[in-house]
Amino acid sequence: YHVIGAVRDMDKMEAVAEVDGFDSDNFTPLYCEMNSFDSVREFCEKVDEFRGDKALDRLVCNAGIYQPTLPYAKWSKDGHEQTMQSNFLSHFLMISELMPSMEQ
Repeated sequence: YHVIGAVRDMDKMEAVAEVDGFDSDNFTPLYCEMNSFDSVREFCEKVDEFRGDKALDRLVCNAGIYQPTLPYAKWSKDGHEQTMQSNFLSHFLMISELMPSMEQ
């Protein structure tokens, strides 16, 4: 197996990987900001380049924002309410972009 992680903060991911003993032969972090459709598309392009002709076996969508106490809405770079984009719309975009590589 090989895990590709969509990571917003590469420095934090590097620290976690080191502390938790991630095997770099089986784990590759790639930058992805779910608050930006452009970033999600770039991530999907990098995944396709990385995987070559190998199919993807699984896709786990686990990113999420929860800020119920904010007195105002925060907006994404694309003009959507931040929670809606990060928790739903960007996941849908990622699935749509990567699904063909799972159907191989």
